[in-house]
Amino acid sequence: MKKILLVTIIFVGVFTSCDYDTLPTYNDVDRVYFDYAAWVLQELPVQGYTSTTPNQVKILFGYDKVIKADSTIAIKVRVMGSPVATDRPIAAEVIATESSATAGTDVEILPSVIPANEVVGSLYIKLKNTEKLKTNTLLARIRLVPNDYFHVDFTNTRSGSDRTATEFEIYFDAKKEAPGLWVYTASTPNLNTYFGTYSSVKLDAICAATGYTREDFEYDADAAEEYESGVQAYVKKELDTRFPSALTFGLVLQLNYYLVAYKAANGVDLVDENGNIVLNTYTYSSWR
Repeated sequence: MKKILLVTIIFVGVFTSCDYDTLPTYNDVDRVYFDYAAWVLQELPVQGYTSTTPNQVKILFGYDKVIKADSTIAIKVRVMGSPVATDRPIAAEVIATESSATAGTDVEILPSVIPANEVVGSLYIKLKNTEKLKTNTLLARIRLVPNDYFHVDFTNTRSGSDRTATEFEIYFDAKKEAPGLWVYTASTPNLNTYFGTYSSVKLDAICAATGYTREDFEYDADAAEEYESGVQAYVKKELDTRFPSALTFGLVLQLNYYLVAYKAANGVDLVDENGNIVLNTYTYSSWR
């Protein structure tokens, strides 16, 4: 019995060893995903990324001092795999059924690559400033698609997350809505206290008179959401920091000089998009 057992063990060992030696090596195809999803695709913490790392962006053509015919944005894309010695094209599409923007007419996906010897690149998207953007906000939902260089199928997503690694949302318009700091009226003084009711023409006049930009009247929505004391407290902090009373009265004075000069040059008062004469709460009417 001992001899039989010994032979059997040796036979199985030799057979198994030969079987492993003949197994082929498995080389998986690299995958590509939007950079924000680094948190989604890993169970362990990823430095610099959280569950709220933005998977969307809003582009406001109406805030540009010189209105652009189009705008090209770059969305960071990352490879799950290794760098190679050549550029690798990235493929993407506009999801027509989930977008109000039309590929070709409103948005265009430009040639984009993961550069040679890199694992991070950018997907370039051109947004076109069409007439409809003056009254409508468009959504372009972008999806990465497979090609000869990359797969886009992911199964290793973080538990409890419903965020996909291969889609990104772009909202864009050319509307000139009241910026966030002007909308805030939870406490006084606020921008309505100083400048009166918002209008796009009035804000343009303030910027022309003072050198400010529309962005100076906005606040960081993501930072506000994460502020420990709440959104309203964050907005009030930003308002008090950027527009203290002494400074803001100075801005009002500059606007008044601008409006007087406008009337002197044009013979009429500056009128906003609603047909109203542009005035401050602290009106310049006594100077007119």
